[in-house]
Amino acid sequence: MLIKTLQKTDIDLFYLVNSGVTNPFFDFLTIFISDTVYISILLISYLSFKNDKKVLIQVLFAMFLLSILVFAVKYGVSEPRPYEMMEGVILLKNMGTQPSFPSGHTTLAFGFWIIFTRNIKNSKIISSKKAVEIMLMLLWAFLVAFSRVYVGVHYPHDLLGGMVLGIIFGYIFVRFSEKIIK
Repeated sequence: MLIKTLQKTDIDLFYLVNSGVTNPFFDFLTIFISDTVYISILLISYLSFKNDKKVLIQVLFAMFLLSILVFAVKYGVSEPRPYEMMEGVILLKNMGTQPSFPSGHTTLAFGFWIIFTRNIKNSKIISSKKAVEIMLMLLWAFLVAFSRVYVGVHYPHDLLGGMVLGIIFGYIFVRFSEKIIK
């Protein structure tokens, strides 16, 4: 009974976000956010940590490892995309038949947020600027997640799984790297 309720809620939330109400600006914005996740991570990493090559390499290495983890989970679970299973999906971006769970974009965005936060806190940037950067990165991560349902390629539970996986990986990576540095 609980599983059926959760599945129904997931589908209802999907259709709420992917409702068929289109707005050219919002369509463009969500596609842009979705399409630029990887390049955004590279650019933000470079611009934020270019003066500390060790941190830059560490952040990029973490994203590489997280990408491998997401790939393994995706193909281990092998859940079909919403547009392969449901009627009336407004598809703004086609991902072919790649598995849906978890959202790789969301996983990377939230993993990057955790790792970015840890490294930006340790940098020599002024405190108020740090807080703004951390909040902007969190907002960006949520926009990435939202965009994936809006464009029709993920269920809400894919986002939740991606958030959890990214945050847990981020914390583990931060803890592991702190022990190595000491």
